[in-house]
Amino acid sequence: MRRETALCLGLFAVSAPCLLLELIQTRIFSYSLHPLLAYSAIALAMLGFGLGAVALTLRPDFAGSHPHRRLSLLSLALGVSTLLVHLLFARVSTRVIPVETLWVSPGWTALALLPCVIPFAIAGMITTIVLQSKLGRIGWIYFWNLAGSALGCALMMLLLQPMGAERIVAFCAVAAFGAAAIFSWPDKSRLRWIGVGMALVALGLTPFADRWIAYQPDSNDLLYLYAAHHKVRLEREYSRWDPVGRIEVLRHEIPQLHVLDPVSYRTITNDSGAMALLLEAGPAGWGKEIFEQSIYSTPYRLKEKPEVLVIGVGGGIDIHAALHWGAQRVVGVEVSGTTLHILQGPYANYSRFHEAGDRVRLVHADGRAYARATHERFDIVQMSGVDTFTMHSASSMVTAEDYLYTVDAFEDFLALLKDDGVLAVTRFGDEAMNLSCLAAAALRRHGVTAPQRHIFAVQQSSTSGIVVKRTPLTHHEIETLTHVGDRKEPNGVRIPHYNDVGLKASDPVNVRYPSNPTTDDRYLRFFSAMGEGRELQVLRELRNPFVPPTDDRPYYMLLGIWMASMHKMHPIVMTLQAITGLIALTSLLLIAVPWLRVRRTSRVGFRVMASVVTYFFGLGVGFMLLEVGLIHRTIVFVGSPAASVSVVIASILMASGLGAYVSDRLRWPWARCLAFAFGGLIATGLLLWWGADVLFGLLVGQSAWIRWLAAALAIAPGGFFAGWFFPIGLRVIGNRSEALVPWAIAINGFASVLGSLATLSLGVSFGFKTVFLIGVGAYAVAVATLLPLSWGRRAGDAMKVCSRG
Repeated sequence: MRRETALCLGLFAVSAPCLLLELIQTRIFSYSLHPLLAYSAIALAMLGFGLGAVALTLRPDFAGSHPHRRLSLLSLALGVSTLLVHLLFARVSTRVIPVETLWVSPGWTALALLPCVIPFAIAGMITTIVLQSKLGRIGWIYFWNLAGSALGCALMMLLLQPMGAERIVAFCAVAAFGAAAIFSWPDKSRLRWIGVGMALVALGLTPFADRWIAYQPDSNDLLYLYAAHHKVRLEREYSRWDPVGRIEVLRHEIPQLHVLDPVSYRTITNDSGAMALLLEAGPAGWGKEIFEQSIYSTPYRLKEKPEVLVIGVGGGIDIHAALHWGAQRVVGVEVSGTTLHILQGPYANYSRFHEAGDRVRLVHADGRAYARATHERFDIVQMSGVDTFTMHSASSMVTAEDYLYTVDAFEDFLALLKDDGVLAVTRFGDEAMNLSCLAAAALRRHGVTAPQRHIFAVQQSSTSGIVVKRTPLTHHEIETLTHVGDRKEPNGVRIPHYNDVGLKASDPVNVRYPSNPTTDDRYLRFFSAMGEGRELQVLRELRNPFVPPTDDRPYYMLLGIWMASMHKMHPIVMTLQAITGLIALTSLLLIAVPWLRVRRTSRVGFRVMASVVTYFFGLGVGFMLLEVGLIHRTIVFVGSPAASVSVVIASILMASGLGAYVSDRLRWPWARCLAFAFGGLIATGLLLWWGADVLFGLLVGQSAWIRWLAAALAIAPGGFFAGWFFPIGLRVIGNRSEALVPWAIAINGFASVLGSLATLSLGVSFGFKTVFLIGVGAYAVAVATLLPLSWGRRAGDAMKVCSRG
């Protein structure tokens, strides 16, 4: 094997598992930590890459004249550190937030999170050594780096369900050990056989990884808090990693609840937090007290034998309610394939939906994607407590349900209704006014001028809900709906772990709007103001910081925490801000610390140094912002946040790799290459951002694979041009001094950290169109900075640096 071939294949074998590890850590953090802390996963990974490049900036002689041996040793260290770091994390994650508190332990947080930087720091050293050793063919080398990363992204979707997170982590170690063998193969040293041997050992242990890397659930999620408080034992009967989250079925020590008769049940959890009841269906008429005397019954009072769409099936309680009320057809849409497998496979005799025959149809799809694609119309569209708060892209805080709670989503759901149909939405907490704001904005888009006449609001214990019609509610319909509040005393329904957190299905249902003698005065003020378009003003007067999310700014759950934190700091938000600040400060310091050494060894002036910082900082920030903007742009079309993350990142990386290779082959002047690439990026970016609606509209009803392919092909041209900038920049500065190269790579890595941190605040504050435009602006500043250094040089000119290896 030739040395250059070994470098390319070894870099490919390192890049694939590193990107895969970066993404799988997002899933692991979301399961084992508070979801807001999962936000740090991508930032920690990028911080590690930057640290590796800084190490080589400070020790430029580390690789030596023949880097293959050093690369092999680093790859072995990468595999070992991957396993050790995750063994440690699995054992200490439950101590990050002590049980029954919201206060984060700084010491345990550091012990759990900081070691996660180590594998990526080693990978950053490997990548920097390989790129620096072949500056003369940087585009070709960079192609293999990005192609490996694209494969790692694709493997996330392909391997997560069949292998699970634990085995994927072990598989990443196998790949790292294999890379060690590849790097050392040309030297025919013993290291290649050590690499092969360690890869085989790790591969043999991979099937049992879930036994020795046993990730623990977040001990402060509601169900586990209930179990700890009441000393109740929970037995895990089923567990599977899913793109939506880790789905588990738990058996309780007291396996029956009362509705009024005892009913056997299990709890389905998503990433250890969001709970759904899995009830064992009984004989005809079972569960009357919960299906007829709870908030679930509200929309069914208006319709006889309705056709129902349930968005977010969960454990199936909405479907049971629809069948209880005589629905002639129920379509249940669920984004988690694992949840549907539970209902139709191992627990089919619990749900017993198969006994309903054609009356029940379960569909694996995202609710928004289904709403856009279907031509069916329904009497009732029901969405009850769809709330996972599961992170899918830590750099953008995308959650599984964010796009269900936007004005655009409610507009889509209203369009699914028959002329006299109703939309029923239920959530936890006192959120009826928030939901009504969304409904009012969507109704106004449908041409409604008095939305308060179309909304009915109720509350039961700590659960709130609204019923919405496209046509005004008649006096008879209001009177019929009001009967849901006839019961004034608690009944005998008892669901212990729900009761413990205030979700008491036994409590009476209270009508909040329209008015009656017991209506809360806040609701009267709110809905009166809605007629004048002043409902948000009333919310501010009530100290409710809610802002109606849109598809461009889709953070329903996060907006409340974010805005409320301006008045009173939430402990988890405080911790998130502290971690974010520390990571950002560390990144800036590590950019600045090598400045004097680099300037002394490179012997370049201040202007060149400043240009290097500005250019590679702009590329790092701009790439992250564009990537996140495109993820959000394609989520509804692709069909789920998880799929969008994989499709967008894999497409951008693969296309960028091709762009890097093409830029390597051209003999154009560097300035011309930069101008051409920037022009292509602007043209394709604007065409995609404003023209994608036409393409997506034509293909919205097609199969998932066609939509994924279409999204990937639409994004690829922009990714192709984005791939030119990094290798051209390295060649331009390498022509000045090779000592600038590792520092530039470090700056790019740390800028990616800051870009990933900035996307949350920018997305919440301004929306993702603004994020996308800021990303384009960052590229513009970067190109303008480097152009003066690139005049008069051709892309194919001989470099003034050596190409080792």
